[in-house]
Amino acid sequence: MLISSEKQLLINLNKIQIFYIDKFIKDLFIKYHEIQYCILCNGSDNEFIAEKDQYGIPCPTVRCRDCGLIFSKKQLTNESMIRFYDKYYRRIYEGVDGVDMTHQFYQKLYDGWVSKVPKFIKKNSYVVEFGCGGGWNLLPFLRKGIKHAGYDYDSKMIDYGKKKYGLNLFYGGLEEVTSNCKSVDYFILSQVVEHLSDPVYFLNKIRSCFSHNGLICITVPSLNYMEYFGGNSTHFDIELNLQNAHNFTFDECTLNALLCKAGYEPILILGGYAIARAFPENISKLNKTKTKCIDFKSLVKIKKSTKLKYLINKKIPKLLYNFFMLRSFYFFNPVKSLRYLIINRLGFWL
Repeated sequence: MLISSEKQLLINLNKIQIFYIDKFIKDLFIKYHEIQYCILCNGSDNEFIAEKDQYGIPCPTVRCRDCGLIFSKKQLTNESMIRFYDKYYRRIYEGVDGVDMTHQFYQKLYDGWVSKVPKFIKKNSYVVEFGCGGGWNLLPFLRKGIKHAGYDYDSKMIDYGKKKYGLNLFYGGLEEVTSNCKSVDYFILSQVVEHLSDPVYFLNKIRSCFSHNGLICITVPSLNYMEYFGGNSTHFDIELNLQNAHNFTFDECTLNALLCKAGYEPILILGGYAIARAFPENISKLNKTKTKCIDFKSLVKIKKSTKLKYLINKKIPKLLYNFFMLRSFYFFNPVKSLRYLIINRLGFWL
């Protein structure tokens, strides 16, 4: 085991989190099923890397020796997953007893995305997001008059986004999306894919929603960011990114493999950001995409200084830390970063 439970770093927990973690662990209605084979390569040779997640919740985590995908060996059943997100998720992960949409945390989400509409999105585009929460990612599209729809299982968030901002939001999941969304030009999955029980099936299923030139945008926590002391706006250390809610942890290589297996053509994969075509003209060329697979052990080698870095992260002002540390990833990936800028900010196509 690469991450020892005795020395594992855990995040600071408040009383609400401690109470609901204990309640969740003891909940007799929570059931698990064991994953026998890797979803990407069907391999069964796994390396055991951790017993618990960042909250101290038992979460046996393995790494596929064949393709490098990191995943939870035991995952919640569909019924237990619905119960978990309904009764525990927000309380454990955000430390609040019930969702208060007027809380500063949620208001910052609405305030932070106002201008972030990719330049290639046109006025007549149709944008859909699954796992939209209160619709903060869709707010800039609404303000630019772009047709949109968002789906989520959190009814309180859906109601707030509809009433407060007039967003076009709906309660529902995969079945509702595939039934109601057709000719989608831009499909957003922001911090969603890692939560899915079978992302290959999900991504393949929603391909029926796309227009001929439809694009999908995916963001996930990425091991590539952790290489450069960042964690896709979360943490720099692998231990502080393990979550029982995250069934999978990707890097550029495994994210590329996921898209290819589901039938998409990757256009750009930069750390935990990916944009791809839903209907590629030539599937055979996908296997030629070159990506660097992260050596997981190299992430653990920095363990000696991890406590010091954790203290620095807590003490240095967040703005300063984000500017110098998280941006270092883009400094070490200049070509892909330039492509990201050209596609999303300047509107040119590659």
